[in-house]
Amino acid sequence: MGIPVRRVVVMSFVISGFLAGLAGVLVAQISGSVDPNFGLHLLILAFVAAVAGGLGSAWGSLVGGLVLGVLEKLVGGYVSPAAAEVVAFILLVGVLTVRPQGLFGKKDAVKV
Repeated sequence: MGIPVRRVVVMSFVISGFLAGLAGVLVAQISGSVDPNFGLHLLILAFVAAVAGGLGSAWGSLVGGLVLGVLEKLVGGYVSPAAAEVVAFILLVGVLTVRPQGLFGKKDAVKV
């Protein structure tokens, strides 16, 4: 079909690397420093939001992120800021226990 596959793959890696570097620079402005654990907390929260919403659903991940953010702020405000750190783990375990495919995920049909 005339699509240079190698060039498309290389350009996707170049663009994703550029966007990751740009995101690192922007987050460094907020946190004030850069270290090896830079952004690890955000990565864990993003993973929990994606799993809670459903890995196959973009809207589910968005809703999972909103639910996680609201719960974290409510617990941090009403209980204690230290308890807000545990909310992501509790939400992840709760969703995986009740509905393993996530809130908006679809069950896979498996033939036996």
